[in-house]
Amino acid sequence: MFSESILCCSEHSVSLENLEDMESPRSSNSVGDLDMGAASFSGSPLDGVAFRSISTLECRETLKAMSTKQLEFMPDVDKIRAQGGEDVFAHRRKVITCMADICQKLDNNDSTFFSAVNILDRFLSVHSVKENQKVLFPLIGIACVSIATKMTEVSVPSLKSLQKFMGEGLPFNPSHIQGMEMGILNSLEWKMACITPCTVLCYVVKMLRDSYECISAEEAKVTYASSMSLMKKFVYDREYVEYSATEIAAASVLKASLSHQQEMCCHDLMMQLNGDRKRSHDGTLATLCECMTNMDSLGPVGPGYNSVYQNNKRHISRSLSPRTPLGFYL
Repeated sequence: MFSESILCCSEHSVSLENLEDMESPRSSNSVGDLDMGAASFSGSPLDGVAFRSISTLECRETLKAMSTKQLEFMPDVDKIRAQGGEDVFAHRRKVITCMADICQKLDNNDSTFFSAVNILDRFLSVHSVKENQKVLFPLIGIACVSIATKMTEVSVPSLKSLQKFMGEGLPFNPSHIQGMEMGILNSLEWKMACITPCTVLCYVVKMLRDSYECISAEEAKVTYASSMSLMKKFVYDREYVEYSATEIAAASVLKASLSHQQEMCCHDLMMQLNGDRKRSHDGTLATLCECMTNMDSLGPVGPGYNSVYQNNKRHISRSLSPRTPLGFYL
């Protein structure tokens, strides 16, 4: 169920001091070794015991609550552009590529990845990353993943293990990650219970299946998987920042629709969530679907940050230390 609670612990909370190496039970097994319940999120959560117990009325009310609450978690594309210039989106794409790779290696849920992206985008909306500080983008990205795992995962990786995913040539240590976490948390006023397209998607599909009855149980699984795949590709595009979570989830469902009836039901649902304002018919979802159609193909995993770091390594090594004021990061 939807929760309005936010993460709220003190700066010296042990939840921010996960410095020791600790093997995650999730990462010690392959997906094939996990039971269906543990691996269900990456496929479809629709048949999970907890989600199955939600009535259609509760599902509709939850969607309405998220539709209203999502505004608190929406980044501002104009502010991102103003804070970092046009090339900030190129850096964003590279960082998200790294974040996706790390989440995959940690066997994280899809919700963790989308939460980390939301945290990154909101942080870029409120803080300017100066030209000589753009080498800090991977540090910002790994801190976003660390925060997201604490919000959504049962097993939280240590900061030492996260540091290893950044590469051996980078001059960052666990204390730098921890310091960046605190900077992000304070900047975003500790609002970490993110509402993302991933949060909304399963509720939209459940409504189409159980309330509108326009798709079967098996079709719902196919729709969910196809929609999730679309969103995982769309998240890299700059247009992703411009739309709300419900719009992105609905557009992905429309793109993955198996019938005209499913499309009409999805439009009707969006109209209800928007107070009968015909936003789903004013071209918004059509434009968003077109953006998803014209997505750029993804390059190989692992952006080429090495040359950037080699050119700035001396500056970073001299400037960063566990005692460096957070103002330097921000």
